[in-house]
Amino acid sequence: MNGDRRRVLELVAAGKITTVEAERLIDAIETSESSPGVVPGSVYVEQEEMPYLPPIDDSGAKDEPEEKAPGTREETFTVGQSPNLIVRGFNGRVRVEAGADGVIQMKAKIKRASRVIFEAVQEGDTVTIAAKRKSGGLDLFGRSPGAEITVTAPAATSIDLTTSNGPIELRGIEGSGPVTTSNGRILLENVKGRHDMRTSNGRVEVNGMEGDGEVRTTNASIKILNVRGAFQASTKNGSISLDGELAQGAACRLETSNGSVSVKLAGEPSLRIDARTSNGRVRSELPASIVAFQDKNHLVATIGEGDGELFIRTTNGSVLIE
Repeated sequence: MNGDRRRVLELVAAGKITTVEAERLIDAIETSESSPGVVPGSVYVEQEEMPYLPPIDDSGAKDEPEEKAPGTREETFTVGQSPNLIVRGFNGRVRVEAGADGVIQMKAKIKRASRVIFEAVQEGDTVTIAAKRKSGGLDLFGRSPGAEITVTAPAATSIDLTTSNGPIELRGIEGSGPVTTSNGRILLENVKGRHDMRTSNGRVEVNGMEGDGEVRTTNASIKILNVRGAFQASTKNGSISLDGELAQGAACRLETSNGSVSVKLAGEPSLRIDARTSNGRVRSELPASIVAFQDKNHLVATIGEGDGELFIRTTNGSVLIE
């Protein structure tokens, strides 16, 4: 830490400037240091004076001023019938919703904009929106940089969404693609296609989906409701719920360590069932099933012709199939 930054922190400690003012000063110092002509250890640059640092006095602390709104970026892109959307964010929410055909609209709210590299570019029918933390610098007083990104896109858009320390929400999109975050939840509503969903320390909720889905999380629950297709779901320290119709011949695997598993099948299921728990009970309320093996912890059975597979495992939790 050079002398300028140290002096700013001393002013904050003495109550002579606010934390907001301190962040602005340090951002300005870092910007000046990255410019040509900076003399290390000096508070001046060539032809331009560094931001003024007020002297410490006994006048008392200043009132906290209103914080300025984070930086905002808005872009509109004209696209074809089957566009692609790539989003890379951090420390913030990513929300994508179906909108009008032929256009992708983006709005981003950037926190501590001087610490973020942000771009929104188009190449053909692919739109890439990316927010990246600048290297170096200080995250003062618990105020980290980041970006919250909201996009409306044609329903047919294929997606590739990634963020960290924030949730991802996807609504009304019929194109396929991965959805990945960490320390944040994932929500999909009324979507189609194939989606691989990955998070940690965040729950996953799917409400209305036609297609194939693979879900992985840790330390959180998984809910897959009102669906039709083939699904794989795994978590640790969380429950799993599946409510919907499995595609003909589909293989469905639901696995957790510390949590219950409940399955409610719609339509006319045709499945081989293998459900087991270590510390809990397995129950099936399905009619007209052929039971090959059943005890308190384990069930092997066939429904209909047994075209598909339903595989369930948990360690500390119950299993209910209906």
